[in-house]
Amino acid sequence: MKVFFDHLLENAIMFALIGLFMTIVGLLIPSRWLKPQAWIYRPRAFEEEGAFYQKHFAIVKWKDVMPTATKLLHLGFSKGSLRSLSPEYLQTFIVETCRAELTHLMLILLSPLFYLWNTPGWGTAMMLCGILGNVPYIMIQRYNRPRFMRMLAHLHRLAHPAKK
Repeated sequence: MKVFFDHLLENAIMFALIGLFMTIVGLLIPSRWLKPQAWIYRPRAFEEEGAFYQKHFAIVKWKDVMPTATKLLHLGFSKGSLRSLSPEYLQTFIVETCRAELTHLMLILLSPLFYLWNTPGWGTAMMLCGILGNVPYIMIQRYNRPRFMRMLAHLHRLAHPAKK
């Protein structure tokens, strides 16, 4: 039983360290590289502009209670709530959803690293933790981004009405 808890503690520490490291790496990515119109961030048809996540996962009920590095460590841009409806702020928020999505995707892609120091069973368990622990955050970004993009487009239309 001690061996089990030793492995659990070792993996939990590594999970946290990798997460912290990748959060810092994500924060260092220049904003100009995070383009919401890029293929990776574009909404997919099945996502129905984010509605898919509410219909199938009731995302509104749990998205605001998920712990985040920005909340826990006071790092980066807080995405807990909208603090402004200015176009500049919304654009920044949209870019930061791209940053968060990319960071969580990188964490999933790094989860096979756990096979390096674990038995196959522990490696698989940690890889599943990596996937299951990061997919909800990606879902949150993919739910929020289309909504904020619609808001930004609406503000743009209000500021620049079509001439009749």
